[in-house]
Amino acid sequence: MEQRTLHHQASGRGNSSSWLEERHHFFVRQIISDFLTLNERFHTLYQQYAITCLQSGTPEQQLLDQSAESLREEFFAQLSLVLGTETNKGQLWRLKDTCHSVWPESERQRDIHGSLVDWLIGSLFHEAMKLKENIYLIGKYGSSDFLQDNQSSEPLLMSRPGYSPFTQLLDTQDIFHSISVDTILQIERLLNLFERGVYLFRVMVPGLVENDLVIRLLTEQEQLIEKIWGESLADLFQDIFSGNMAYGFCVAGNSYFKSQWYHRALEMYRRAVALDRSCHEAVTRVIQLRGLIEENPVEFGYTGER
Repeated sequence: MEQRTLHHQASGRGNSSSWLEERHHFFVRQIISDFLTLNERFHTLYQQYAITCLQSGTPEQQLLDQSAESLREEFFAQLSLVLGTETNKGQLWRLKDTCHSVWPESERQRDIHGSLVDWLIGSLFHEAMKLKENIYLIGKYGSSDFLQDNQSSEPLLMSRPGYSPFTQLLDTQDIFHSISVDTILQIERLLNLFERGVYLFRVMVPGLVENDLVIRLLTEQEQLIEKIWGESLADLFQDIFSGNMAYGFCVAGNSYFKSQWYHRALEMYRRAVALDRSCHEAVTRVIQLRGLIEENPVEFGYTGER
């Protein structure tokens, strides 16, 4: 909810930049989370596109075919959902606005990575807008049957000097072939932009180690992180925390502890102990959290698990 009304909340305060700065960690975490969600959603669509349009023939021909109708409908529905409208913005539109606020143009020299994210998300938004429009045109008009010359309702027009058949004046097949070609290029550009985003956020992560909300997000999206970055969470923590894998889990555990998510905190500290039994913070917290949960079994849903 806070992200949804970011502009309204910031503009309603005397010093909006200070308000944004105080919540910078939250918004960066939300930006990464939203990007990961959108990336997964697009790749699911792309897999459907690949099955439908890249198996035989040319993609632009397959996209216009009647057999691709369900694919076009799914693309349009998903794009409509993530884009939304001016009065009811979808996830991608809100993400674009959030990036503009968190990394304004005036901050480009101070945070180059953030500025690149802002550019990339803006590019994703505008490509998605163009793709949605082209998908709509193909779905709405691409298969329309236009009147043939011999079915003209204006026979007198045909007898006039210089008359040209309507199909010569407006070659709909050529027009929609061009639209289909553009649509294929837009799909591939979106794929390329998402892949760049995956790489860019990986490059950014070492600089976000002080943002415990981002570290928590990495633990919550562990399987997805391994899928897109090709490294386990432990290996990722080893890289960004200078070889100290256990410390990464302690950062996440401490963040959960402060938020009173005690079961989740215990899970993180246990993983830290499994990696480094000499980690004093992790060992101490495991003992403390076990006792806290066992003393309040009803409140914390304790089942006797140790």
